[in-house]
Amino acid sequence: MTPQQVAARRAPSYLEGPKPTLISLCFLALLAVVFLGVGYSRPLLRTAPLNDAYRQTGTFSYSAAVNAPTAVYPSGAVKTGDPIYPSLVSSLGLNFTYQFASPLPHHVTGTIQLRTLVLSSTNTWKSLSTGTAATPFTGDTASVSTTLALSGLYALINTVSAQSGVAGANYALDVQPVVRITGTVGGNPIKATFLPVLPFQVAPTALTLDVPVAPAPPGATYVAPTAASALTAGLNPTQSGSVPHIYPNMVSVLKYEVRVSLLRSGGVVLAVLALLVGVLHDVLRRRKTVRSDEEQIAKQVGSLIVPVDRLADVDGPASLVVLDFAHLAGLAHYLERPILYEMRDGQRRYEVDDETRRYVYQPASETDTFAGANGAAGRAGEGSGLWSESDRHEHRAREVEAGAAAH
Repeated sequence: MTPQQVAARRAPSYLEGPKPTLISLCFLALLAVVFLGVGYSRPLLRTAPLNDAYRQTGTFSYSAAVNAPTAVYPSGAVKTGDPIYPSLVSSLGLNFTYQFASPLPHHVTGTIQLRTLVLSSTNTWKSLSTGTAATPFTGDTASVSTTLALSGLYALINTVSAQSGVAGANYALDVQPVVRITGTVGGNPIKATFLPVLPFQVAPTALTLDVPVAPAPPGATYVAPTAASALTAGLNPTQSGSVPHIYPNMVSVLKYEVRVSLLRSGGVVLAVLALLVGVLHDVLRRRKTVRSDEEQIAKQVGSLIVPVDRLADVDGPASLVVLDFAHLAGLAHYLERPILYEMRDGQRRYEVDDETRRYVYQPASETDTFAGANGAAGRAGEGSGLWSESDRHEHRAREVEAGAAAH
């Protein structure tokens, strides 16, 4: 190689490598940093309420026996939903059945009791009486019952009306079960109270259920609830509960919810791809090392060039000058010998030594200096073993003339 080629013989810097792989590397590295940065800046899991983790439901019912046969109660008994006439019924049996349900593993215990509240709709007077004591239970179901004496109820109302001086006031009777539970749902502790109410309107002649019908909101397009549906909802109250639950943490990306775990794994995959592309880029970069023509020819032929500090003197085996490096490389391959390479005073010299002969090649552009030292004719000195450029032109001209004469 010339001194200029030797100076230029280096692999390009990393940033001077192939642009496609460099661009791909930057893109993958940027995505990996973003994915890993966002993924590891947020926890994998989050805790949030699990709605409807459990549901408490109840069923109200009441019944009474009629004092005497009457057309008002053809069956002879008061059923749930019927008005109660104190002139025909002496006492009213109240019942409440409780049900706990959850799709998660659970265990609950608690207490249940039933109480009644008499209150006036015209003032703040009220009277609370406990129908039953708190009864403990274990499991998903429980029930409680009590009997309400209508004569005692109306005696209380009449006494309050007489003492307050408000005759003919409207009164209400609220039947309220009290259910308190503790336990676990899905491994989470719970503690809840269920307080549904079954309201009755108390008139001097009758007790009637007073379940209001919720009006439909203005502009609503659905069918408004009916009295029958309101009564069913009043007799079957429901209450939902929630427990803490662990969810995969999510990140909003362009209006989409992406799991943090997916960002982390995606970032690792992108980082590995970036590393592989980086290695590929380095391999391709090193392949772009500037090489001399002789090195490229030797590589194609399969010969080995061995740089040496100094070639042996010409006093050894007879030297033969090879005019073309491709021939020297082919000869080295044939002889299974390495090509020895020397750089001296800015001039290159290649030799193949097979122990009996020494085959020498030197680029023609670098033999002019030798030639100038041996005379104006430009011919290399005798015994030098090297040909000048004029020697080679002359030799080739003779070969051409000999070939023409042969034809």
